[in-house]
Amino acid sequence: MTRAEKPQVEYLAGLARLEIPAEEVPRYEKEFEAILDYIKKIESVPADDAGTDKTISGLSGVTRADEPADSGMAEELIACDPFRRGRLTGAPRVIKK
Repeated sequence: MTRAEKPQVEYLAGLARLEIPAEEVPRYEKEFEAILDYIKKIESVPADDAGTDKTISGLSGVTRADEPADSGMAEELIACDPFRRGRLTGAPRVIKK
């Protein structure tokens, strides 16, 4: 079992911009451990013959043309951004120096 520590849970909560009460941290430690254990299971599956262009359906190379389109929501989305400066959007720093 992969052990999740309180600082890891608090760090991830910060990245997700969640406020977790101190009494709930142990619950999230257990959930985080379960997620990490599941990832370990997935990593243990041999994938030597799995190509990046394969799907369950057997189809490959099925894509559509990437054409720009106006959704009409740009202004509304920018207005919701707490880090915006005018029409520019931003994000909090997640990589520490």
